[in-house]
Amino acid sequence: MISRTSIRSPLRTYHFRAASPKSYSTIIPETNIEPPKPKISQFSHAIFNTLTISLTTYLLLHTVWTNLEYKEVEADLVAKSNDLEFQIQTIVSELKQQELKKRQSWFGKLKFW
Repeated sequence: MISRTSIRSPLRTYHFRAASPKSYSTIIPETNIEPPKPKISQFSHAIFNTLTISLTTYLLLHTVWTNLEYKEVEADLVAKSNDLEFQIQTIVSELKQQELKKRQSWFGKLKFW
C-alpha cells in the first residue's frame, strides 16, 4: 500500500508518494562471515607478467648504460693512446737528432761499427 500526502496551496493540490525503497536497489544482509583469503596461485599470472616486464626493462636499461659507458671509456683510451703516441714520436725524433749530431761530430766518424 502506498501512502500519499497532500499539500494544499491556494491554487492547486499536490500529491506526493511517501519514501519507499527503490525497485532497482537490493538490500544486502550484513553477515559476519569473513571472505576467504586469496591464494598465491591466483596471482601467479600477474606475478609472472610483473617479473617479465621488470626484467626486460632492466636488461634494456643495462644494455643502454653499458653501451654509453663503453663509448666513454673508449674515448678516454683513444685520448690516452694519442697522447702516448705523441710522446713516443717526440722521444724518437729527439733521439734521431742526437744521433745525427753525434755522426756529424769528428768523434762519431772515428767509430767503425
